Amino acid sequence: MQTINNQHTLSDKYGNGFSRSNGCAWIAAYNVFLLSGYYLSEEEIKNKLIGSNGLILGGTFGTRPKAVYRLLKDQFGDKFKVGFLRSLSVRRTEEFAVGSEYIIITNFWYSRASGRFLQSFKSIRAAAHTFAGRCGGGDRFEFHNETYNSKVICTVGELFGKKNNGQLPGRTFPLCVISVRKCY
Repeated sequence: MQTINNQHTLSDKYGNGFSRSNGCAWIAAYNVFLLSGYYLSEEEIKNKLIGSNGLILGGTFGTRPKAVYRLLKDQFGDKFKVGFLRSLSVRRTEEFAVGSEYIIITNFWYSRASGRFLQSFKSIRAAAHTFAGRCGGGDRFEFHNETYNSKVICTVGELFGKKNNGQLPGRTFPLCVISVRKCY
């Protein structure tokens, strides 16, 4: 079994849509389960999230991050400690993530065309995306499905720095992070 890093190639249904466009949260949960050695099938994860009222408008706008948190917490039981933080701060997100075996980050991205305000307002594009990371040592993580089709290894701060330094159009910032830590 391999992690999913190619969301854009999926054609399966998820709620009112398809996993290729709104399945990033279930994919992040699947990747964390797989990386941790706890197997739960793609269908089981999707069905649990749908059954827990975890979809936003039937999945049109994806999955509620708290539903993913509850799924991880319920499935891992006392094997892992699962935490949740809402934060728009890269620094706070990174501080919360350090020491985790696995993390799931939901981030928000927006882009606005240059020019007059009204023209720019009409052309705002925005999206949220959720992806998983596995600790690669210290504060570095191996991120899976981070850009819908790749793996990236870096710190949380470096990840958002890359996203905001012109490598991607627009700006991005974290919305929340789920931390999965070993229980000792």
